[in-house]
Amino acid sequence: MQSTVPRAKAALLALLEARTWDNGKPKVKWGGPTESEDFPKGGEIIYFGDTAINDTNQTLGATRYDETYNIRVVIDVKLDGDHEQRAETRAWDLYGEVIVLLDANRTLGDVLSRMTDRTVRQTNIPMPQGWLARVVVDQGCVGLMFNP
Repeated sequence: MQSTVPRAKAALLALLEARTWDNGKPKVKWGGPTESEDFPKGGEIIYFGDTAINDTNQTLGATRYDETYNIRVVIDVKLDGDHEQRAETRAWDLYGEVIVLLDANRTLGDVLSRMTDRTVRQTNIPMPQGWLARVVVDQGCVGLMFNP
């Protein structure tokens, strides 16, 4: 059996990349920056974090079951100077657009049977000569898997 996680993340990445963003497009990547120079010049990036799978999946007959997991979407906004509030506000703006996209695509093009609950955390991180505002979205997903 193949997990639906890679297909769900690929579908969500394609939706994020294709979106027409209200106030400028952030950089969208599969994974986060590994070095400071990987951070986009515009200071905004959306990427996937860790995926957590709930291994108590429900069997639906002999050949299929629900694969239950969370896809983590990380939204980072980095601004130079003393602009903590502006960085956080922009991170929440991007969050709002991500949520609209998720709510309009509850099956990610039929990769999922459904999305479930979502949890969100936000933090501001002081950086040398600036601020990083981060919003972390853990979106619950249920993917239907089949036994061959």
